[in-house]
Amino acid sequence: MTKKLFYISFLILAVCSLHSYAVNYYWVGLGSDNLWTTGPNWDADQPPYTGDLAVIDKPDAAGTDPNCTYAAGMTETIGGCWVGFSQRPCYMDMSGGSLTTTDGGLGLRLGVDNGTGTLRMSGGDITVNGDMAVGQGANGEGTLEMTGGTITVTGSSWLYVGYSGSKGKIDLKGGTIRSFSMAMDDNGSQNVNLSDDGQLIIRDPRPSEIEYQVISFYAPRGWITSYDGNGTFDIAVGPNQETIVTAVPPVCWPIPKADLTGDCKVNFEDMAVVASEWLTCNLTDGSCWQ
Repeated sequence: MTKKLFYISFLILAVCSLHSYAVNYYWVGLGSDNLWTTGPNWDADQPPYTGDLAVIDKPDAAGTDPNCTYAAGMTETIGGCWVGFSQRPCYMDMSGGSLTTTDGGLGLRLGVDNGTGTLRMSGGDITVNGDMAVGQGANGEGTLEMTGGTITVTGSSWLYVGYSGSKGKIDLKGGTIRSFSMAMDDNGSQNVNLSDDGQLIIRDPRPSEIEYQVISFYAPRGWITSYDGNGTFDIAVGPNQETIVTAVPPVCWPIPKADLTGDCKVNFEDMAVVASEWLTCNLTDGSCWQ
């Protein structure tokens, strides 16, 4: 091998080895858009690589706009993803594409330690090889708002909602969450609410009673709710003995604010109630019509 060829080979090896170890990539949001794939949005001026930890932790001043947007056409494999680690509030919106985490020790975390993290998902697929936590650590606050898409926690890993003194909330209006098991802390600061087409699938077959498995054993005190506590559940056994939980709406939902007669309709009967008490004032301080 000539000296020149040796140096060329060494340079190629060095370049290929730059990402042979995991590093943390921090969101800085300096790009011209909020897209995950825009290099200047990350402190390394490029998106995370396979094995790296993506940390979305730059709070939006208004508290509503997404810090990071993951859209259709994006396909990324990384070590782990944490949304909200030390600052607040931190958001990530996902409307399509696929995101895979590979490091079981990193997983997917929303609201870690003193951070507040929210994932708003309307489409796409997330595959978590490792545990997923919606809220983790003291003072952490995690929120998952799903109207579409699929989250799969693989193998025998767990989905934690509220963990180690944190607060966790999942609002599952659409899409599907699959996990081997689900656990909640016993401090009462967590909730999983199902409505519309949202579906929760638990693969752990150990408990003998399906309803006991999902509603009681892993989520005591009614922390899993249907239509904010107004609906019921349909709990079925899937072809592989997994538990499939969907929400059954109440007879009237949502209840119209102007429904004064309680028949879930707003019509002349409600207007008649208004007319019968028109100009009625029951203030006890004598301030009526002043």
